[in-house]
Amino acid sequence: MKATLAPTVQALTEAYRLIAEVEGLPEAVIVVKRDSRAWGHFTPATTWSDGETRAHEIMLSGENLARGAREVLGTLLHEAAHAKNHVEGVRGTDSNGRHNRSFANQAEAFGLKISERVKSHGWSFTEVPDECAERWADALALIEDGIKFYATTMTKSSGGIAPKGTGEDTGEDGGDSETPKPRNKNNIKAVCKCGNIVRLSAKVLAVGVTCKGCGEDYKATK
Repeated sequence: MKATLAPTVQALTEAYRLIAEVEGLPEAVIVVKRDSRAWGHFTPATTWSDGETRAHEIMLSGENLARGAREVLGTLLHEAAHAKNHVEGVRGTDSNGRHNRSFANQAEAFGLKISERVKSHGWSFTEVPDECAERWADALALIEDGIKFYATTMTKSSGGIAPKGTGEDTGEDGGDSETPKPRNKNNIKAVCKCGNIVRLSAKVLAVGVTCKGCGEDYKATK
């Protein structure tokens, strides 16, 4: 066989452009790579350049492709929601990567169904209802036609590591982080009215940090 991901990447790129034109999303380069820890990731920084313009990055894991076109569309829309939050200046995740209701509201505006199935991930579990699939039928068709190869992942019993299976991965500001950042044990644990938890330095906490979800300042807690 002639193994190449070029058709897949091209299809995902065209699918994202369709979504971007409708939703007013920023430029993003689509990257597919092996990653058993994450279905996808949006990079808030503009890490790609053609010498004139700069673009963000959206990563989709090779393992994700094995789930099928509809699930891949769900991940692409999930990351697109992060991209739109970024453009609008809305923080969709806390410093520990927990997706909040601000993210869920944005993703649901794209037609996705978002639920909280793992507390540490927050409102991250992503599903594509029939209405969503119909709304983005052109993007779905591109993805379905473009998925020619996908990465196989061994289960734990065979010595490998399978994806978390929580819908999407954990994240940080504006996107999904492949591995959570190490926690600074010197920081102070703080909580807001809606229950989001962050860890901040005493200096930052004294200045005041407001939760985008509930509009209340984070308060120190034990």
